[in-house]
Amino acid sequence: MLAGGAWRKRVAARRWVIIGAAGAVVVAAGASVALGNTSAPPSTSAPAALPRQCVTGTCTKAQTVSVGGGYAISIWHAGALGDFRTKPVVELSRDGVAVQWWLWPVGDGWSGALSCRAQQCVLTDGDGAHSSVAQVVLLRGGRLVAPARAAVVADLPTVLARDLDGDGDLDVVALDSDYTPNFAQGHLFWHTYRFGDDRLASTGCVPKTGPAPTRLVTQPCPSRAGSGRTTTY
Repeated sequence: MLAGGAWRKRVAARRWVIIGAAGAVVVAAGASVALGNTSAPPSTSAPAALPRQCVTGTCTKAQTVSVGGGYAISIWHAGALGDFRTKPVVELSRDGVAVQWWLWPVGDGWSGALSCRAQQCVLTDGDGAHSSVAQVVLLRGGRLVAPARAAVVADLPTVLARDLDGDGDLDVVALDSDYTPNFAQGHLFWHTYRFGDDRLASTGCVPKTGPAPTRLVTQPCPSRAGSGRTTTY
């Protein structure tokens, strides 16, 4: 569970591990992260090296999505079910040759998934005992970019990528709890986020009385400890 202050602390401590032709680079989280922006330009004659997690363990390509121009984004699963030491592995390839690898610093290594529209993708995954996470990843100038403000943590293992406003970009809908009186007995609600200007911005919430919304919702979100909100369900 990562909400309120706990989420802020985790964001503050986040580091992004980037692997390209120049090796691993660790970058503190900021307004945005250009994955591999300190690496050498993509080269079909010099494939990017596998991340250590895949060299020393077992990684299996789980999904590949073509994003145009000969580029494809793949997510690799690492480790066995329940091995929380592993993290999702993302590969950018061009014409079948790996040009960039990224170790997503959150999520469970064995269960990540991709949803893509044109050159925008959303990574979704479980995270720990019952949370889930989503991160927008963009293809720009032949490199992957993961805007730091385009990430969401949900309280429940349900986070979906879909176009909620018809603008062609993928947005996010997450399932959360108001923790009243506690997580197990809390009231569940759908929380929608619109993608724009390299960020996922909350648009509102609606009580969970049916399937996930297919459009952005605008009702106030419920009160939660440390959130500053006052509306309750």
